[in-house]
Amino acid sequence: MANKPRILPGTHAPIPAGYIALDLEHEEEKTTAAVWTFCARAVGVANPRQLTIFADETHQADLLAQLADFLAAYPDLPVISWSQSDIRVLRKAVTEISVENQLIGNLTETRHHTDLLEWTKGAMILPTKSLDLKTVAAYFGIANDVPSMNGSVGSARMRAHRSTTNPSVKKGIRAELIRYVRSDVTLLVGVADHLRSIHDGITPPTGRHEPLHADDVIYI
Repeated sequence: MANKPRILPGTHAPIPAGYIALDLEHEEEKTTAAVWTFCARAVGVANPRQLTIFADETHQADLLAQLADFLAAYPDLPVISWSQSDIRVLRKAVTEISVENQLIGNLTETRHHTDLLEWTKGAMILPTKSLDLKTVAAYFGIANDVPSMNGSVGSARMRAHRSTTNPSVKKGIRAELIRYVRSDVTLLVGVADHLRSIHDGITPPTGRHEPLHADDVIYI
């Protein structure tokens, strides 16, 4: 029993079968916030799409507008992430940039969001050393395509991108961060599937074989 997940007593909100998996890579200071890249994937719907965007500090409004447009295509889907900080940084960025887009406001204020990390803390105990997304994914046997990258390394790479003027260096860093954020979304979807199966007592997934109708990567 010590090596198996244990569901905690009480009532827990269900993990939906359909949702938008969202991961951001961002830099947050005391007074400013910048979302450098995000990946959003629609899960459990017809014609699912995935969108990944990288934007420098001068194109934050464009990045947020693209995210809003993606969400608008799936108005009834809740958003799932592995960190409450993602939504907090989005709120801060929207306020600072003053983007007049109600869809972004809906995301940051009224659209249903589940911090899957906090949900896990309240719903079950996992026999893992930590609840880091990569640790939990490894416990479930989900392959990690970017094992050497984490949040601290990602932040350092973002700062390097901002400080260099070498186009080839910028291109390389951009590719690293895009691959990282896309990998984390894949881990998030896999972990959500496993957590739902454990909590609901259904057959564990063998992997999500949902083909993407579109998988776009954009650099602004």
